[in-house]
Amino acid sequence: MTRRCWHTSTRFLSLLAALLLGLSACGKSVLDTSTPASDGSLPDEVSTAVTITQYNGAEAVSLLNAKRIDRFYNRRLTKGYQVDLDSINPKTRERNSLKADSAYVDDARNETSAFGNVRLDSSNGSVTSQKMFWDRNTDQITAPGPVTLTRGMDVMRGDNLTTDTKLETAVLEKVSAEGEFGDVYEGW
Repeated sequence: MTRRCWHTSTRFLSLLAALLLGLSACGKSVLDTSTPASDGSLPDEVSTAVTITQYNGAEAVSLLNAKRIDRFYNRRLTKGYQVDLDSINPKTRERNSLKADSAYVDDARNETSAFGNVRLDSSNGSVTSQKMFWDRNTDQITAPGPVTLTRGMDVMRGDNLTTDTKLETAVLEKVSAEGEFGDVYEGW
């Protein structure tokens, strides 16, 4: 009699488990839930040890080397780390180089922002700063805060630089200089 009762209880529990399992299968599965859209803070692509060459027709106009890049496709933005960006003016064939700890290349606005140990080298000299912004539409460079401009043995220091990639003219605040300067220094 004990055996029969145990056997009936086992059948009842098995039937109850099958019924509950069947009812739960009719509900929504965890796999059927919707996933919210990305807020754009995560990159679409992450790459390491990268070299990107940009062409204008058959001519290379820029070369980006970076230890790592994060790309955001919809925003047309590339964030680079340990960056070395060489660009070539397609009209004049002048070349300049921008190095920085990190840089944002915003293709939607045609702007580049560089941060940390920034150095811009051109045929006319170099600029070092901690921040630099380059509006590629107007070829205007701005560097808020302290900057150092070097041309040959001549060195100018100041704050809040405005110049271009050729370093032909420079507007600075709080200027100090080392080297030989006449009444008017041509080029600066």
